[in-house]
Amino acid sequence: MHVADCGVERPDDTEAAPEAEYEKVSRTIEALLARPDEQTRLRTAAARYFDEHAAPGRVAEYVLGLVER
Repeated sequence: MHVADCGVERPDDTEAAPEAEYEKVSRTIEALLARPDEQTRLRTAAARYFDEHAAPGRVAEYVLGLVER
């Protein structure tokens, strides 16, 4: 996992969640700020995900693979 889940419950129709749900965001951020080890784990996982899937070269490989089909 390379993201922190704030636990915000969103409706199935993807509209914005009720305002009270967004209070969970600040609690999640505060908890994360108190855990440098978790910050490091998330940073490392996010960097790995980017390198493997979202770096420009990887995106180009994916698009070219679709075009070649």
